[in-house]
Amino acid sequence: MSFRSFLRRARYLSLPACLFATLGLGGAANPELSPRIWLSVLSIVTVIPLLPFALRQSETPKAKFLLLIIFVWSAWSILQLVPLPEAIWSKLGDRSVIEEGLTILSLPANHPMPISLAPESGRISLSGATPFLAVYCLVLVLGRRSASTLNWIIPAMGAATALLGFAQILSNNDQRLYFYEVTNPNSPVGIFANANHQACFLALSLPFTAALLRDMKRRWLSRDVDIAKAISVLAMALPILLCLLAAGSVAGYLLLLPALAGSFFIFNGRASLSPSMIRFSLLAGVLVMMAGLLVFSSPVLGGLSLMSLSGSEMSRPHIWSTTLQIIRDHWLFGTGLGSFEDVFRIYEDPGSVTRTYANNAHNDVLQFVMETGLVGAILIIVGLRLYWQLFKKAWKQESDEIRHTSRAATIALLIIMLHSLVDYPARTPIIACVAAACLAVLVQDQARKKRSSRGRDQSEDDDRSLVI
Repeated sequence: MSFRSFLRRARYLSLPACLFATLGLGGAANPELSPRIWLSVLSIVTVIPLLPFALRQSETPKAKFLLLIIFVWSAWSILQLVPLPEAIWSKLGDRSVIEEGLTILSLPANHPMPISLAPESGRISLSGATPFLAVYCLVLVLGRRSASTLNWIIPAMGAATALLGFAQILSNNDQRLYFYEVTNPNSPVGIFANANHQACFLALSLPFTAALLRDMKRRWLSRDVDIAKAISVLAMALPILLCLLAAGSVAGYLLLLPALAGSFFIFNGRASLSPSMIRFSLLAGVLVMMAGLLVFSSPVLGGLSLMSLSGSEMSRPHIWSTTLQIIRDHWLFGTGLGSFEDVFRIYEDPGSVTRTYANNAHNDVLQFVMETGLVGAILIIVGLRLYWQLFKKAWKQESDEIRHTSRAATIALLIIMLHSLVDYPARTPIIACVAAACLAVLVQDQARKKRSSRGRDQSEDDDRSLVI
């Protein structure tokens, strides 16, 4: 095997290897776990050589705009960790708890302090975001040719974690099959620590299965290899669907609706959707999600789900209410990346504190605004606008050969965003990395592919003229 052939194969296998490594190490949202730390180290090593090439490949306005969003978020998260003079930090929201802490520790009142109320957690959370950047850069560098491989990689990962979930149930919940100490016992969590995140990942795998089937249908020649591929796809789709139903997650059942609807439109293969149909589909998905939350919060269905919407102190409505109170006190500058757990304890009612505590807001929109303040709120708004533009582009284009993959990417991102209204799926590295791959596919343009194709054609012509 020549060195060039080796590099070509290594390039082809780099994306599956990266995503499967993230699946094995990044199934939990806690960035302080040992596997997460190793994953962050590997991601930093990956990002350093890839970043210059990824910046060079970001030719489209949307790619540049997304990089700008990532840069602003990163810069603001770092600025929140910079110690500031007392004359400044004392004016940045409610800092009474900091002043009391300095008094208890006998430190001077003018001691420099950062914006973040939990700077150590902020540094850990910032490093925990590197897998997202690593996968995003990798897909940009590999180009649009890597998009078609996602149709196989993501369903394969979904089938793998689904089969592990079935093994966990069939083995009478053998603890050796659960990867994390803090998990949902007696549930098919698979490689994840949380059954809701397992359900989310399985749901977002379905649109890519539909894209794969659609591409196979377009090229179907009834050969043995075509039949073998079809059987392989169905062998992946079946455990994904069955495990999603067995997970016992209300969020998973609700996310199954947009997943199946999007999969139907993708497999149906309609060339494009009208803007009114796109708006109607998105609105219907959001309304169904909200209606489902109200229905499943009924006491009659209280034992069905892992998602609590009751009135207890640790229910989602109570956590959201407390989070909104924190936002009112720190809306301008935020409390700092990764500070939720520490800050939430300050606002808890001491008389209601038990051994159960809230590690996240179970609403990533609220938690993001709480931790990053006004800057975070603006980033959410511009990010949603960018997603809407990418969604319309993917569903209106007719000639792009990877349009089915692009449409699957928009549905996967929609599933993650809907789930983020009641949970924190994007804080799990593997889900965040799938989102990064989807965004990288969507922001790339056909222009670079066409230019590279013309370049190859010209090169072939030159080679032939030299031979003659």
